[in-house]
Amino acid sequence: MQDLPTLPLFCFDCEQRLSRDEKSFKEKLFAPILEEFRKEFEYEEWLLRFAVSLAFRTICYYEAINPERDPVRSAQLLGASYRWQKYLLGKEIDPGPGEHHMFVADPVTQNFDGARRAMNTYLLRSVSVDIIWAHDRAVVVSKLPWFLFASEVTERSLVGWNDTKIATSGKVPVTQSINDEPFIEYMLDRATEGVRGIKSMSAKQQEVVSRQTLGSPERVLNSQTFDLY
Repeated sequence: MQDLPTLPLFCFDCEQRLSRDEKSFKEKLFAPILEEFRKEFEYEEWLLRFAVSLAFRTICYYEAINPERDPVRSAQLLGASYRWQKYLLGKEIDPGPGEHHMFVADPVTQNFDGARRAMNTYLLRSVSVDIIWAHDRAVVVSKLPWFLFASEVTERSLVGWNDTKIATSGKVPVTQSINDEPFIEYMLDRATEGVRGIKSMSAKQQEVVSRQTLGSPERVLNSQTFDLY
């Protein structure tokens, strides 16, 4: 698990506002999943704001570390992040046309060409952020243990994502699924990369990471990965 560097994106008062949504996610979804294995939840707009904040911070991070970025792609990302920032600051009533999704993972039983263990490690333990490009569209991916967030930068829908779209309020059902073959291939690639990284660690290091991730939800959500602003 690798933390990301902090970026000064908001003033102190705005950070405090967003920290309330992070606290709601931590207490109402993240901790119950890890501690009680609950899978069905009701939520309010704090979940949408939390998802938007993850996507916004990911874009800011990638823009900061890629000075030679493609200008067309950069314009797409900055256009979405500007609208998201205004929504997070209460200056827009919604985050715009792009959809925001959250998938709550289950342990994988299908072997996926021998990668079952790798997929379980990726879905249930890993923390990462990414931006996936496919032609003229982009999806911002924020990965937490047991949770996968995906935010569409353009106005298109995420095809094959079932019961995962985040509204201003609603219920997270147990019937969620992802039947998006390119995205499943992306997850397999990330899972394989993650296993290679784990194998390069000593047994003691693996034990420490496992214990910190699965045994301390507070530590995961208090890490700098979720303090980019």
